[in-house]
Amino acid sequence: MHTPLRYRDAYTFLFPLIFMAELIVLSQTSIHAFIARLEAPAVSLAAFATAFAFHTTLGSPLWSLPMIAVSFLNSRQAARQLIVFVLPVLVATLVVDLLVTFTSLGDWLFGSVFGGSAAVVEQARYAVLLMYPVMPLVVVRASSMALLMMERKTYLITLGTLVRLGALVAFLAMVPPEMPGAVAGALAHSVGIAVETGLMMAMAWRAGRRLPLLAERPHSIGGMWRFSFPLMINYVAESGVAVTVNFFLGRLATPDLALATFGVVNGLMSVMLAPLRSLEQTIQVLGKQIADHRRLLMLSAQVIALFTFLMVLIFYTPLQWWVIRDLMGLNDRLSGPVAEAMPYALLTAFFWGFAASLRGLLATLRHTRPMTLSAMGRLGVVVAVGMIVFFRPEANGGIVGVVAVTGAALAEVGILGWAITRLHRGV
Repeated sequence: MHTPLRYRDAYTFLFPLIFMAELIVLSQTSIHAFIARLEAPAVSLAAFATAFAFHTTLGSPLWSLPMIAVSFLNSRQAARQLIVFVLPVLVATLVVDLLVTFTSLGDWLFGSVFGGSAAVVEQARYAVLLMYPVMPLVVVRASSMALLMMERKTYLITLGTLVRLGALVAFLAMVPPEMPGAVAGALAHSVGIAVETGLMMAMAWRAGRRLPLLAERPHSIGGMWRFSFPLMINYVAESGVAVTVNFFLGRLATPDLALATFGVVNGLMSVMLAPLRSLEQTIQVLGKQIADHRRLLMLSAQVIALFTFLMVLIFYTPLQWWVIRDLMGLNDRLSGPVAEAMPYALLTAFFWGFAASLRGLLATLRHTRPMTLSAMGRLGVVVAVGMIVFFRPEANGGIVGVVAVTGAALAEVGILGWAITRLHRGV
């Protein structure tokens, strides 16, 4: 008989995942801080930022693997199937990375599309290839995460991410000064994840050995794709939101200022929003019956309220000027537009958090198809909001971007909420 879920158990499961998400954000910040202290930091930062954005977008289908592994990793046979399942994605991303690094495709991508100088292009194209090892490592890391989550040992996942941060910082401390900044950042990113993956695999080894050779209800590769494809599309759309926003902001009267303003505000929002993604895995793993779902949605509301309060504290009080000017070091030209845009992010955590909760609930119910529709809805809203720039070319790019991101999250909540209501009514 299933034991009813207790709030204490849910928080014990969730909070290590929240800290893990913050540690991941801190890892990227550490790389940026290192590059910023090198010679010609603007070139290296631009190269690493564009290479990392491309790497993240290209690999976005693989970022859904923890949720996929939780749903399907019930035997050692399923573990082998998972490898077969992701092999085409790994091969395709490797081919693209090789083309970007060694052909004129890299010049076009980082030069024409991203607008980088020759020096930026040179560093970015090699940084992309140096970050490729993360792709296969993600498969092992996701499987290990799933095993540890199913054992409800999420504190070990946080430990692994903490070690990743330590390995990354240690590597950067040993980088020779003549190494290009973007190359050093890409190597540090790969080394950190490699160390984290090795440790997590070791910690999850016993749980993996306890899996049966064959599952009572075996899965097929086709079944994995039917479940996973909407998830992958959703993650691609999430990466595509910022890219689409930047496309429209580049059409404003002052595109550099608009892009920089949205970049700063979006970065601050990411620090606040990243932990809310942990609600997906929490609901997926712990939501065993309807009563659990209700309790987990209440848990989500409590966590979302906490992070909304933190956003109010940072975005609506004099603390925002300390963040903008002292912590971020923005000059007068940037600080004004950023300060104007920040208050528009008030509802972002609310909608973004509930969207993550609904995705976790649909994954628990094995009903992921609505995520494809929500992905299209999100991008549709971003395009609709982005059209403002053609009528208000003097608009604050940060405000346009924040409204687009918030509207996209609202659209996802509406579509996924509608799908879950229909599902529970048996329509």
